[in-house]
Amino acid sequence: MKSRVDYRIGPGMTSLLMIFIALCMAALAVLSMASVQVDSVLNSRNQESTVSYYQAEAALQKTLADIDGQLVAARAEAGGDLAAYESKVLALQAALSAPKPAASAGEQGGSAQEAEAVAKVDAPAMSALQAPETARVAQAEREPLHLVFAAPMGKDRQIEAVLDVPRSLTGKRYTVRSHMVTNLSTWDAEQDIGMYQPAASD
Repeated sequence: MKSRVDYRIGPGMTSLLMIFIALCMAALAVLSMASVQVDSVLNSRNQESTVSYYQAEAALQKTLADIDGQLVAARAEAGGDLAAYESKVLALQAALSAPKPAASAGEQGGSAQEAEAVAKVDAPAMSALQAPETARVAQAEREPLHLVFAAPMGKDRQIEAVLDVPRSLTGKRYTVRSHMVTNLSTWDAEQDIGMYQPAASD
Protein backbone atom coordinates (compact mmCIF):
# COMPACT_ATOMS: atom_id res chain seq x y z
CA MET A 1 0.00 0.00 0.00
CA LYS A 2 1.39 3.36 -1.10
CA SER A 3 2.20 5.93 1.53
CA ARG A 4 0.12 9.11 1.46
CA VAL A 5 2.06 12.38 0.78
CA ASP A 6 0.70 15.62 2.24
CA TYR A 7 1.42 18.86 0.36
CA ARG A 8 1.72 21.93 2.53
CA ILE A 9 2.20 25.58 1.62
CA GLY A 10 5.14 27.06 3.37
CA PRO A 11 5.24 30.49 5.03
CA GLY A 12 7.15 31.96 2.09
CA MET A 13 4.33 31.29 -0.38
CA THR A 14 1.77 32.78 2.03
CA SER A 15 3.83 35.93 2.34
CA LEU A 16 4.13 36.27 -1.43
CA LEU A 17 0.37 35.82 -1.81
CA MET A 18 -0.34 38.50 0.80
CA ILE A 19 2.10 40.90 -0.86
CA PHE A 20 0.42 40.32 -4.24
CA ILE A 21 -3.03 40.97 -2.77
CA ALA A 22 -1.76 44.15 -1.07
CA LEU A 23 -0.32 45.42 -4.36
CA CYS A 24 -3.61 44.70 -6.16
CA MET A 25 -5.58 46.56 -3.50
CA ALA A 26 -3.17 49.52 -3.71
CA ALA A 27 -3.55 49.65 -7.51
CA LEU A 28 -7.35 49.59 -7.19
CA ALA A 29 -7.20 52.37 -4.60
CA VAL A 30 -5.08 54.55 -6.92
CA LEU A 31 -7.47 53.95 -9.82
CA SER A 32 -10.45 54.78 -7.62
CA MET A 33 -8.86 58.05 -6.50
CA ALA A 34 -8.08 59.01 -10.09
CA SER A 35 -11.66 58.21 -11.12
CA VAL A 36 -13.04 60.29 -8.25
CA GLN A 37 -10.89 63.27 -9.24
CA VAL A 38 -11.97 63.05 -12.89
CA ASP A 39 -15.63 62.79 -11.89
CA SER A 40 -15.25 65.75 -9.56
CA VAL A 41 -13.78 67.93 -12.33
CA LEU A 42 -16.48 66.82 -14.77
CA ASN A 43 -19.27 67.51 -12.29
CA SER A 44 -17.80 70.93 -11.55
CA ARG A 45 -17.70 71.79 -15.25
CA ASN A 46 -21.25 70.55 -15.76
CA GLN A 47 -22.43 72.63 -12.84
CA GLU A 48 -20.71 75.75 -14.16
CA SER A 49 -22.15 75.16 -17.63
CA THR A 50 -25.68 74.69 -16.27
CA VAL A 51 -25.49 77.77 -14.06
CA SER A 52 -24.07 79.94 -16.85
CA TYR A 53 -26.75 78.67 -19.27
CA TYR A 54 -29.66 79.58 -16.99
CA GLN A 55 -28.08 82.93 -16.09
CA ALA A 56 -27.65 83.72 -19.79
CA GLU A 57 -31.20 82.54 -20.53
CA ALA A 58 -32.57 84.78 -17.77
CA ALA A 59 -30.64 87.75 -19.17
CA LEU A 60 -31.87 86.93 -22.68
CA GLN A 61 -35.50 86.78 -21.54
CA LYS A 62 -35.06 90.11 -19.74
CA THR A 63 -33.77 91.68 -22.94
CA LEU A 64 -36.65 90.12 -24.90
CA ALA A 65 -39.16 91.56 -22.42
CA ASP A 66 -37.54 95.01 -22.79
CA ILE A 67 -37.73 94.77 -26.59
CA ASP A 68 -41.38 93.68 -26.44
CA GLY A 69 -42.21 96.63 -24.22
CA GLN A 70 -40.53 99.01 -26.64
CA LEU A 71 -42.46 97.50 -29.56
CA VAL A 72 -45.75 97.98 -27.66
CA ALA A 73 -44.82 101.60 -26.95
CA ALA A 74 -43.79 102.11 -30.59
CA ARG A 75 -47.16 100.89 -31.86
CA ALA A 76 -48.99 103.13 -29.42
CA GLU A 77 -46.89 106.18 -30.30
CA ALA A 78 -47.19 105.53 -34.05
CA GLY A 79 -50.96 106.14 -33.88
CA GLY A 80 -51.76 104.04 -36.94
CA ASP A 81 -48.87 105.41 -39.02
CA LEU A 82 -46.92 102.40 -40.36
CA ALA A 83 -43.99 104.52 -41.53
CA ALA A 84 -43.63 106.05 -38.07
CA TYR A 85 -43.73 102.58 -36.50
CA GLU A 86 -41.04 101.28 -38.86
CA SER A 87 -38.84 104.27 -38.09
CA LYS A 88 -39.15 103.54 -34.37
CA VAL A 89 -38.21 99.88 -34.95
CA LEU A 90 -35.21 100.98 -37.00
CA ALA A 91 -34.26 103.34 -34.17
CA LEU A 92 -34.46 100.35 -31.82
CA GLN A 93 -32.13 98.48 -34.17
CA ALA A 94 -29.68 101.36 -34.06
CA ALA A 95 -29.84 101.47 -30.25
CA LEU A 96 -29.18 97.75 -30.00
CA SER A 97 -26.33 98.02 -32.50
CA ALA A 98 -24.56 100.68 -30.46
CA PRO A 99 -21.23 99.34 -29.12
CA LYS A 100 -21.15 98.54 -25.43
CA PRO A 101 -18.17 98.80 -23.06
CA ALA A 102 -16.35 95.53 -22.48
CA ALA A 103 -17.31 93.80 -19.24
CA SER A 104 -14.66 93.07 -16.67
CA ALA A 105 -13.78 89.52 -15.69
CA GLY A 106 -15.90 89.75 -12.55
CA GLU A 107 -18.97 90.96 -14.47
CA GLN A 108 -18.96 88.13 -17.00
CA GLY A 109 -20.27 85.51 -14.59
CA GLY A 110 -22.68 85.37 -11.68
CA SER A 111 -25.94 87.23 -11.20
CA ALA A 112 -24.43 90.43 -12.63
CA GLN A 113 -24.38 88.94 -16.11
CA GLU A 114 -26.32 91.16 -18.54
CA ALA A 115 -27.49 90.43 -22.04
CA GLU A 116 -25.30 91.74 -24.81
CA ALA A 117 -27.76 92.76 -27.54
CA VAL A 118 -26.70 93.09 -31.16
CA ALA A 119 -29.05 93.95 -34.02
CA LYS A 120 -28.62 93.48 -37.75
CA VAL A 121 -30.17 95.80 -40.30
CA ASP A 122 -32.84 94.18 -42.41
CA ALA A 123 -31.72 93.29 -45.98
CA PRO A 124 -33.51 91.69 -48.94
CA ALA A 125 -32.83 88.08 -49.94
CA MET A 126 -30.06 87.29 -52.41
CA SER A 127 -32.58 86.49 -55.12
CA ALA A 128 -34.13 89.91 -54.69
CA LEU A 129 -30.75 91.57 -55.14
CA GLN A 130 -30.61 90.08 -58.62
CA ALA A 131 -34.16 91.24 -59.49
CA PRO A 132 -35.15 94.63 -61.03
CA GLU A 133 -35.17 97.69 -58.77
CA THR A 134 -38.96 97.84 -58.42
CA ALA A 135 -39.23 94.16 -57.50
CA ARG A 136 -36.38 94.49 -55.00
CA VAL A 137 -38.00 97.47 -53.28
CA ALA A 138 -41.38 95.72 -53.15
CA GLN A 139 -39.89 92.60 -51.61
CA ALA A 140 -37.90 94.64 -49.09
CA GLU A 141 -41.10 96.37 -48.03
CA ARG A 142 -42.78 93.01 -47.36
CA GLU A 143 -39.92 91.40 -45.46
CA PRO A 144 -39.89 91.76 -41.66
CA LEU A 145 -37.26 93.63 -39.74
CA HIS A 146 -34.72 91.40 -38.01
CA LEU A 147 -33.43 91.82 -34.48
CA VAL A 148 -30.51 89.65 -33.35
CA PHE A 149 -29.39 89.77 -29.74
CA ALA A 150 -27.40 87.46 -27.50
CA ALA A 151 -26.49 86.77 -23.89
CA PRO A 152 -22.92 85.59 -23.15
CA MET A 153 -22.27 82.17 -21.58
CA GLY A 154 -18.74 82.50 -20.30
CA LYS A 155 -15.82 83.21 -22.59
CA ASP A 156 -16.52 81.32 -25.81
CA ARG A 157 -20.28 80.66 -25.94
CA GLN A 158 -23.50 82.63 -26.05
CA ILE A 159 -27.26 82.17 -26.40
CA GLU A 160 -28.42 83.95 -29.55
CA ALA A 161 -32.00 84.82 -30.49
CA VAL A 162 -33.32 86.17 -33.79
CA LEU A 163 -36.64 88.04 -33.93
CA ASP A 164 -38.70 88.84 -37.02
CA VAL A 165 -40.65 92.07 -36.50
CA PRO A 166 -43.44 92.29 -39.13
CA ARG A 167 -44.07 95.57 -40.91
CA SER A 168 -47.60 95.78 -39.52
CA LEU A 169 -49.47 97.53 -36.72
CA THR A 170 -51.75 94.55 -36.05
CA GLY A 171 -51.20 90.92 -35.15
CA LYS A 172 -48.03 89.55 -33.54
CA ARG A 173 -45.42 92.08 -32.61
CA TYR A 174 -42.61 89.63 -33.34
CA THR A 175 -41.83 86.00 -34.11
CA VAL A 176 -38.84 84.13 -32.69
CA ARG A 177 -37.02 82.77 -35.72
CA SER A 178 -34.22 81.03 -33.84
CA HIS A 179 -32.96 80.53 -30.30
CA MET A 180 -29.72 78.60 -29.92
CA VAL A 181 -26.36 78.30 -28.20
CA THR A 182 -23.52 79.40 -30.48
CA ASN A 183 -19.73 79.23 -30.20
CA LEU A 184 -17.70 82.42 -30.37
CA SER A 185 -14.37 80.67 -30.91
CA THR A 186 -13.34 79.68 -34.41
CA TRP A 187 -11.90 76.31 -35.34
CA ASP A 188 -8.60 76.42 -37.21
CA ALA A 189 -8.34 73.49 -39.63
CA GLU A 190 -4.58 74.03 -39.90
CA GLN A 191 -4.01 73.80 -36.15
CA ASP A 192 -1.61 71.04 -35.11
CA ILE A 193 -3.25 68.74 -32.56
CA GLY A 194 -0.06 66.82 -31.84
CA MET A 195 -0.94 63.44 -33.33
CA TYR A 196 1.55 60.59 -32.95
CA GLN A 197 3.89 60.26 -35.89
CA PRO A 198 5.72 56.91 -36.08
CA ALA A 199 9.41 57.06 -36.82
CA ALA A 200 10.33 56.18 -40.37
CA SER A 201 12.03 52.81 -40.71
CA ASP A 202 15.38 52.56 -42.43
